[in-house]
Amino acid sequence: MNLLVSAPVMVIGILFTAIHSFLSFIRFGNYAMLLFGVSLTAIAFALSYDILLRFGFFQESVFLLSLALTIFFMNVVLIFTNEVFQMRNELAQQELLLAEKLAERELELNIENSKNLSLIETSAVLKENARLARDLHDGVLTYLSVIQALSEKREDTNDKIISKISKYASQEIRFILDTGADQYQDTFVMLSIFRQQVVEPMMVQGLSIEWDMLNLMDKNILPASSSLNLFRILQEAFHNAHARAGCARIRVGSEVDERNVLKIFIENTGGSTFNPADKYGYGINNMKRRAHLIGATFDIVPIYSGAKVLITFSPHDRGVS
Repeated sequence: MNLLVSAPVMVIGILFTAIHSFLSFIRFGNYAMLLFGVSLTAIAFALSYDILLRFGFFQESVFLLSLALTIFFMNVVLIFTNEVFQMRNELAQQELLLAEKLAERELELNIENSKNLSLIETSAVLKENARLARDLHDGVLTYLSVIQALSEKREDTNDKIISKISKYASQEIRFILDTGADQYQDTFVMLSIFRQQVVEPMMVQGLSIEWDMLNLMDKNILPASSSLNLFRILQEAFHNAHARAGCARIRVGSEVDERNVLKIFIENTGGSTFNPADKYGYGINNMKRRAHLIGATFDIVPIYSGAKVLITFSPHDRGVS
């Protein structure tokens, strides 16, 4: 009597659990639940067959019982294998995530290290410039100040020129030190200093100079670190035009076209015509080298009774998008 009650209850419970597993597979797509449901169905089938066999409804059949047990154990193995593969996939994903986090952290550390190195380098530059400033102030700048003081009190024109040149030499030394200590020197300020220190003394000597850079006032001209190199290029171009070509006029200007390409030109006339067949000297090669350092292209072409120097900066070179 107990078997008639407990056995059907067990079979119904197992089948109910199997049905619930099938529904979970349909809802969530978990293949482990499908295999578990098939295993429970096989157990329910084997148990029902054994009960009916005891009551004489069937003759004994080892094949059916073996098949049910085989299905059950195969599904157990498949469920275990599936769980192992899922765990391996999860471990691989966690390992990949950990590697990404480590890479991000390494990148952050490299950035911080670069910042620290930059700060150390800047600190070293500031200390060295402070030392140079002290030495120059007590030495060269003192002598230049004496020359300026002695010459500016005289009425002779040459003495006045010497006074101005000594003053500009002092200013240029300070300009070099400031550029070394502060890489954010404004380029337009540099052009103004160049006009005061180089252009005006040449105009005093009778050279006709036309200077027009006002269209660059409100534009992002160049990276600040390019200021000193551009200063030297202009300085060398003026020296070659005045001292070597013996020009009578110099025209300096700039333009920015529709593609945001910046061009600065120095044109000299009234002297010797530049011969491109001649071997370039140190001055021109030095200008080309400095132009390359600031990402610009340097060209010099002959014009009637002189030459034209062209310095071209693309938007990419100037950090302009």
